[in-house]
Amino acid sequence: MATKDQAIAYISRKWNSEIEPGHFRIGFRVDNGRTQLIFVKVNDEDIIIYSIFANWNDIPAKRALEAAESKELGICKIKDFYAVKHNLPLALLDFEELENSFGLTATVADELEIELVGGDEY
Repeated sequence: MATKDQAIAYISRKWNSEIEPGHFRIGFRVDNGRTQLIFVKVNDEDIIIYSIFANWNDIPAKRALEAAESKELGICKIKDFYAVKHNLPLALLDFEELENSFGLTATVADELEIELVGGDEY
């Protein structure tokens, strides 16, 4: 079982992108040569990873939900944006697999961004 402090230390060492205590902003490369911004928040019991893929005002909710229906992760609204969201319990955390979770979140968000927005804004 990993602790919050261990998770923060690991992410800080590997990505050096802490924007405030326990919060990270990481530019992640996806397979097609594009980059996708992910945000990571380390809490006492879990790590939340999310990646924005569209502005709330640009896409109807029904269209975003239908596009995300076949994806491996869920979506949510964060302020004025749609985002892919992935939660990892610290109790089950394997640091070697953390990068895979970052990659999955970034890839799904990038796929939705291509499908719904057509650009590379996030």
